[in-house]
Amino acid sequence: MIVIRANLSSFDNCTEYSSATELSFKECTIQCAKSVDCRVNQVQNNTCILCGDKGRWSLRDYISVSLTGIKVYNQVAGVKDFENTCLSVREDLQDNMTSDPLNMQTTTPRPKVCPDQWRMFQRGSIQWCLSVVIGQNYSFFNYTAAVDTCLKLNSTLSGPNGVEERDFVRDMSSQVIKNSKMARVWIDGTRKAECSGSNWKQIPECSGTNAFQFTDLTLQNFTGYTWNRGEPNGDPVPPGNYIQNCIHMLITPQVSHTAYGTLDDIELRQ
Repeated sequence: MIVIRANLSSFDNCTEYSSATELSFKECTIQCAKSVDCRVNQVQNNTCILCGDKGRWSLRDYISVSLTGIKVYNQVAGVKDFENTCLSVREDLQDNMTSDPLNMQTTTPRPKVCPDQWRMFQRGSIQWCLSVVIGQNYSFFNYTAAVDTCLKLNSTLSGPNGVEERDFVRDMSSQVIKNSKMARVWIDGTRKAECSGSNWKQIPECSGTNAFQFTDLTLQNFTGYTWNRGEPNGDPVPPGNYIQNCIHMLITPQVSHTAYGTLDDIELRQ
């Protein structure tokens, strides 16, 4: 990544991350470095904006404007060959960025090993480290808090990319969330706008996992998204009839329970 001062003056079809707390430019730049499709990033109004080839965006060069990260590809600085991903998790990101935001660069490859309590998985050409931890210092740990936790830890809220990752997340969650009668693990995925109306069940393209969109662009194998019986149902939740527009994994005390390790849609504020 290289960093310049420029204004991201217009952007369409770009990914935006919002945080309830202050979001640093470094955290936003790391998210861009992790995303396969991201080419440029900037923080505006405490929102991390990631734009790639599929989006439409333009930069204007002004003096004393926002820091902007641009991904470059060459023999010295390029996309890192593996990344750590989180599902409401902690990540020990050992990056090679300097403390000067105008001189941020990666000049040496990192070893292909994962931190303790993480496990490596192959996602296409990328070696990906995955783990599950409990979010700390939140009075109410909802989906937004899960995303915020990952951003603060230089990581990304993700989901199970295939059955092997699903089993790992399920089994590790049982170890992390001990002595709980019932627990859930937040999973990447938010309901598409076109699959949120009163008649969405009549739309064939909104069945199952197809009803959701994902921020982790490395997710390609959705066989790991195994839904509990009758889910996702998208039923409104009283009071207020809030739409169930997020995803969590159900962790039951009995591993033989039919719901163990399956997914359910849930409202954002839960």
